[in-house]
Amino acid sequence: MKSLRERTIPKADLVDGAWYEGHCRNAVVAQWCAKGQCFYYIRRKFGEMFIEDIRHPDDDKHYDVFIPLRKIEA
Repeated sequence: MKSLRERTIPKADLVDGAWYEGHCRNAVVAQWCAKGQCFYYIRRKFGEMFIEDIRHPDDDKHYDVFIPLRKIEA
């Protein structure tokens, strides 16, 4: 069986504005922003909701990243 990293959608294949199922510490769904070269997701903390950004695994090897596994079709 392939690991999460092996199943990651390559950054070059991501579609601007598309939503992806995946994995990070605080989300399982995030939206790709080509201009910012990051994902955005809605985070809930202490009863509040806010938008956070997170990098693709290609861009950060030391901190939490969003691992996109499947594009969500609307």
